[in-house]
Amino acid sequence: MMIDVSKMVLMVVLRCPPPRLKKEQLEEQLSLLPAHDYFKVASVDHSLYPHLYSRAYINFRNPDDILLFRDRFDGYVFMSSKGLEYPAVAEFAPFQKIVRRKLKKRDTKTGSIKDDPEYKQFLETYSMEEENQCQP
Repeated sequence: MMIDVSKMVLMVVLRCPPPRLKKEQLEEQLSLLPAHDYFKVASVDHSLYPHLYSRAYINFRNPDDILLFRDRFDGYVFMSSKGLEYPAVAEFAPFQKIVRRKLKKRDTKTGSIKDDPEYKQFLETYSMEEENQCQP
């Protein structure tokens, strides 16, 4: 049985590059990347302060390139513009699907509760109960 490698997803995640590093700058530093068909940089999530790390997802075309990439960039030290060192971690991505941009569909139910007769009745009942509770 032959496995078609061209249809396999071979996603790698590069963790901990400098938080303010732009996609173009990262591509420049990873200039000797093997053949790949997907490159995405996930920006910093500020809610996780003080652990502000970005991530880069790369999908390689050849499984052998994953090992070459890991050997070269696992432990690679990135330098930030402020001179801080960021040792990177290269690993097999836990989520192997390529994320596509989702179309934002308009919610057809938005604002429709105001026209609902049951909701109007509830509001009237609720306001009456509140008034009765306030009176001694």
